[in-house]
Amino acid sequence: MIGRCAIAITTVCLVVTLGASQEFDLSASGSKERGRQYAELTWTGSSSLLLDLYENGVLLGTIDNDGYELLALGRRERYFQFWLCEPPPYVDNTMTCSSVATVNFP
Repeated sequence: MIGRCAIAITTVCLVVTLGASQEFDLSASGSKERGRQYAELTWTGSSSLLLDLYENGVLLGTIDNDGYELLALGRRERYFQFWLCEPPPYVDNTMTCSSVATVNFP
């Protein structure tokens, strides 16, 4: 006999406010080398072991919270926005994120 499957759906409201904490600060600078664009990110203010890294609204992945990340970027885009968020579990359904840092290339 094939078992029955019960599906439970739970709705969770998650509050996300970028840069809500003045202590969680992200800075970014851009550079070019041989036509390749790079972004150097530095941050302070998070006690989480890991952080989720976002670029232009897309989750790139989870990184170590060591205060530094060097990213190789695409050659075509000229404008990048980055932010970091502490991954789940969230305290009081609130996602803690850094300030937004911007890199512009001419």
